[in-house]
Amino acid sequence: MNKRLILSLVMFLQFCIYGATLPIFSLFWKDHVGLSGQQIGIIFSLSSISGILSPFITTFIADKFIRSKYIAAFLNFLAGICLITLRFQKDFLNILVIYTLYATIVGPIIGLLNAISFHLLSEERSKFGNIRVWGTIGYMFSGTFFSLVYLSLPGKGGKIGNSFIMAGIFAFIQTFVVLLLPSYKMEKPASVKEVFPSDAFKLLLKYEVLIILLLQLLVFIADRFYFIGTAPYLHFIGVGEKFIMPIMSLGQLTEIFAMFILGILIPRIGYKKVFLLGVLSEIIRFGTYLVGHPYVITIFGVAIHGFTYAFLYVTISIFLDEQANTKTRTALHQLFYMITFGFGGIIGNIFAGKIMDIFTLSNGRINYKLLWFVPLLISLFILIISIFYFPVKKELEIKNAN
Repeated sequence: MNKRLILSLVMFLQFCIYGATLPIFSLFWKDHVGLSGQQIGIIFSLSSISGILSPFITTFIADKFIRSKYIAAFLNFLAGICLITLRFQKDFLNILVIYTLYATIVGPIIGLLNAISFHLLSEERSKFGNIRVWGTIGYMFSGTFFSLVYLSLPGKGGKIGNSFIMAGIFAFIQTFVVLLLPSYKMEKPASVKEVFPSDAFKLLLKYEVLIILLLQLLVFIADRFYFIGTAPYLHFIGVGEKFIMPIMSLGQLTEIFAMFILGILIPRIGYKKVFLLGVLSEIIRFGTYLVGHPYVITIFGVAIHGFTYAFLYVTISIFLDEQANTKTRTALHQLFYMITFGFGGIIGNIFAGKIMDIFTLSNGRINYKLLWFVPLLISLFILIISIFYFPVKKELEIKNAN
């Protein structure tokens, strides 16, 4: 089977899982289970601890002793079990434990799939966006299908928690599909010393990597407000529950376009300018949230999320991969994920959840004007840091090569 075709299918299915759950986790737990903003923040933050541990573990074994695709297949199977179990939990402690277990399991998967993709694409790194865009399509498909088709069926209205079951089914399917990925030569360690990813750790100390690591941490912290607050905010301004996931999928629709042009923009204007475009889109997004009404402005802000994700996260992934070689690629992606999604997730989720509670009024309603002002300030700070300190060495090399 064509490697690009199977990579595209794998990305599609993997993000079908996330599209059926990520947009409504906070809404379901807040409005249907009755958890507070701080409790939701704790759930997400503790799950981020697993983001520190799980990539660290797979760094020692992925493509050294076991092929990455076998690890990804096994983890997806376990994730499916966790998601279906999570659907029926109403107690805070049970949700906390099961979701943390789920996050520990899925933590390494994206890093593994990214590393597999770059291995198989070899010198065609700029084509990664064309592969990754199918993840965006999958994310949009699962959320929209569940909301507009399933919730419209007789007796299914309001049962948004059943999206966890659908996500679990996607995870079981992905378990088998990921095994169809082509194999490549593993870098088996010649000694026990080589198992420890010392070369990848050294790369983390490079100026270029340290700067993008700091920027990615700040971006991730700001984005926690988007993921925790958007669904409840849309519900607050009058959007019906069955339309929340399709509206949030608008961000994935624009992401498709952003992914396709990413491979054109990076060689022409360089990583720094593409990243700055991503930061500007993030500022506009939170700015529209701050304005709020009419809510078509907020929906426009949701749609901008696609440019934010592609120009920030995917650009950084490609930039990071250029710092690695075949021996350090998997470990570097996992360590970077561990720091940004792990430590960044702990800080960002606790911070966003606490801010949400601080700005919750005595009647239980949230002062969203003040809430959205916080990530807007963080985004402005990221813009200033990026303008002066984003590394440009690789950009010059690309331009000279062309």
